[in-house]
Amino acid sequence: MPPKRQTPGVSPVAGMAPGINENIEFHSADEFTRSVKRKLSSSTRTGQACDRCKVRKIRCDGLPGGCSPCMQNRTECRTTDRISQRAMPRGYVENLEAKVGGLEARVKELEASLALERSARGNQGGVNGGQKHDGSSLRTGGDTYNSTNGTKPGTYMNGNRSIKIHPQLRDSTCLGDDKVRGFRAGCYYLGSSSGASTLHSMRDTALSVLGVEIDLSDVDPADINNPGAEDGIGESYASCLSSMFGVNPKVPQDLELPSKAECMRCAEWFFAFSYSYLPIVHRQTFLKQQLERLYDDRDYKPTPGVLVQVHMMVAICYWQTGTRRRSKECAEKLKKSYEHYHFSLTHFYQLLHSASLEDLQGLGLILQHIRSFRKPGACWFIARLVVSMAVELGLHRSSKKWRAPDHKIDYIEEEMRKRVWWCLYVIEVNLCAKLGRPVGITDGDYDIELPERIDDEYLTAEGYLPRPEGVEGCSFDVGIEMFKVIPLYIETNASLYSVARPNRDKYVDLVEQLEKRLIQWRNQVPKWISHESTRVDHRYQALTLDIWFHEARILMRHPSLSLSPSPTFNKASVKMCVESSREILRLTDKLRKENSYLDATWYTITQQLLAALTILFSMWKKGEQEVTQEEIDQVKADMDLCEGIMGELGALLGWYSHASPFSDLCTNIWLRYRLSKLIARHCPKINSGYTRVSLPTTKEQSTECHY
Repeated sequence: MPPKRQTPGVSPVAGMAPGINENIEFHSADEFTRSVKRKLSSSTRTGQACDRCKVRKIRCDGLPGGCSPCMQNRTECRTTDRISQRAMPRGYVENLEAKVGGLEARVKELEASLALERSARGNQGGVNGGQKHDGSSLRTGGDTYNSTNGTKPGTYMNGNRSIKIHPQLRDSTCLGDDKVRGFRAGCYYLGSSSGASTLHSMRDTALSVLGVEIDLSDVDPADINNPGAEDGIGESYASCLSSMFGVNPKVPQDLELPSKAECMRCAEWFFAFSYSYLPIVHRQTFLKQQLERLYDDRDYKPTPGVLVQVHMMVAICYWQTGTRRRSKECAEKLKKSYEHYHFSLTHFYQLLHSASLEDLQGLGLILQHIRSFRKPGACWFIARLVVSMAVELGLHRSSKKWRAPDHKIDYIEEEMRKRVWWCLYVIEVNLCAKLGRPVGITDGDYDIELPERIDDEYLTAEGYLPRPEGVEGCSFDVGIEMFKVIPLYIETNASLYSVARPNRDKYVDLVEQLEKRLIQWRNQVPKWISHESTRVDHRYQALTLDIWFHEARILMRHPSLSLSPSPTFNKASVKMCVESSREILRLTDKLRKENSYLDATWYTITQQLLAALTILFSMWKKGEQEVTQEEIDQVKADMDLCEGIMGELGALLGWYSHASPFSDLCTNIWLRYRLSKLIARHCPKINSGYTRVSLPTTKEQSTECHY
C-alpha cells in the first residue's frame, strides 16, 4: 500500500507554491481503484441514486440505461454529480466515449485513405502542377524526356543537340525539392498571414479551412482534360519554364497564324470581352498598324513584341472558346491555343532584352493568359518579373516628374504607359492576395496617374479628339474602377493580414476606416454602370464590381480575424459577412442565368469558396443552441446554390470529377464542427487538432452527414 499521508509541508502538486519540493515521487492510484471496486462488488447498495429516487426516497437499482422506477414512470433518469453539480443521464459518459471512439476511428480511416492516395499519386500534382526531377529525366507537364539513345543521365535530345541538366539544378533547386516545398508548406512569406487565422491558411497543397485541410492536389493536371499535355505544351509550371528558356523540344520553331478573317474575328471577341478589364493594347494601333500590316504588307517584319501580341491574342480567344464548348472543333482550337502560347514563350529572351513598351505589352498578354489557367502555375513568378521590368522602364512614375520641358508628348504612348502599368500591377496584387505572398510594390512606391476615360478612337499621338455629344465614359470604365480599388486592397492585406497584426485598441477604428473607403469607392462608380442599364456589358460590369465589393467587405470584417473584445462589433461583423456572402452567390447566379461571360479562373472560384465557408463559419460561431431550423434551411439552400455555381465553373475549367462533391465537403465541415463543439463542451481535455481529408467521392459519405 502507498503511504496514507504526504510528508508535512509538501504539496502533492509540483509548482503550486514557492519553496515546495518538486522532486516528489507520486504513486499510482490503481491500488485505490481496485480497493473501491472490490467493496462495490460485494455491496448491494447503489453507489449514487438518481435525482428522482433520491427526492422520493425510493430504492434505485442504478441500471445503465436508467433505473427501473424512472423507466416505469417514463422519466429521464438523471444523476447530479456532487462535485460539479451537473445533472447527466445514466450512461452519458459511456455514450460520449463511444462517439469519441467512432470519431477517432473515422479520422484514422481518412488518414489511411489519404496516405494510400498520396503513395499512388507519387510526386505528381501540387498547387503549381510541378514535377520533381529524378535526375535521369526532365519532366515537362505530362511529358518525360528520358535519357536514352546513348545520352547520359540528366540529358535529353533537342533536335541534334544534347542538352544537359546540371546535377545541382536537378537535385536541389527544382520546384519539387523538399527544401522548397518545406518552405512553402510553412507559409514563411513575410508580409502575409499564415496559420494564425481561424478561418483558413495555405499549407503546401492543402487549404486549411476551420481545421479541416482540403487537399488541392486532388485536382491534378492529369485529371484535367488538357489536349496539349501529351505534346509537352500544356499548362504546367514545368512546361512554361522549359519553353521560356528554350529547352522544350515540342514547341514549333515557326508557327503560322490563322487566316486574316479568323484573326479579325478573334480580335473582335478580344476587344469585346477581355479588353474592358485589361486594356493592355491600343485598339487602333493593334488593328491598323500591326495586325493588318502583318497580313497585307509582305515587307513588314514585326518585332518580337508585336508578334507575341498577335499570337497571344489568338491564344486567349482559342482558349476561352475551347474551354467553354465541348466539340471536336473546339478541342482542336484549345490545342492550337497551347501552341500559340508556348510559341510566344520562346520569345521571352527577346522581349526582356529589347525592353520596349510593346515588348512589355506582349509580356502582359502572356501574364493575362496564364492567370486564367486551372492552377496558379507560373503566373506569380511571371507577374513579379514583368512588374519588375515595368519598373525598369519607369512606368510606375509620372512622366511629369522626369519629362523635359521641351519634350514633345506622344499622347498614345503617354496613355498606354498608364494602362500597361495598372493592368500589370492589378494582376500582381490580386495574385499576391490570393496566394498569400507579399506585394513587391506598395502604394507609396509609385505616382503614376490613372488612365483617362477616353476610347481609343478619340486618342491620337497629337492629342484627344472631341467626342460626340452624349457619349459617356469609355469601353474600359470597369478596368479603371478596378485600378482605383487596388490601393485599398493593398492596405487591407498589409494591415489586417500581415505578420504584424494591428494594435488591439485601434483595430475597430482601422476596420471602420477601411470599410468607409470601400463604400466611398462603390458610391463613386459611374452611374451608367448599373444593373438597370440597357447595355448588356454595363450590366455585367455592375455585377462584377458588386462581387468585388462584397469580397473586400468580407476580408475586412471577417470575425476570424477580429481583435475586438466587443460582442456588438463581432456580432455585426458576422451579420455583414453572411449578407455579403449570400450576395456573392446571388450575383454570380444572376450572371450565369443571364448567359453572361463568366470569368472562370482559379482565383475567381475562391470567391464562391469564401462565401460558402463564411456562411458555415457563422453557423459554427453561433453553436447548436442558437441555430434555428429556418437558418439551417437557409444554409442548405446556400450550399445547393453554391454547388450549382461551382459545378458550372468547374465544368468550364475541366474539373468534372471534382465539382459535384463540393456540397458534401461543406457538409462534412459543418458536421465535424458540430461534433467538435459537443466534444469540447463535455470533454474539454480532448484535443481534436487538425484532420486532413480529401474530397468525398461516394454518396455514402454524404448520407452520413446531416445539418
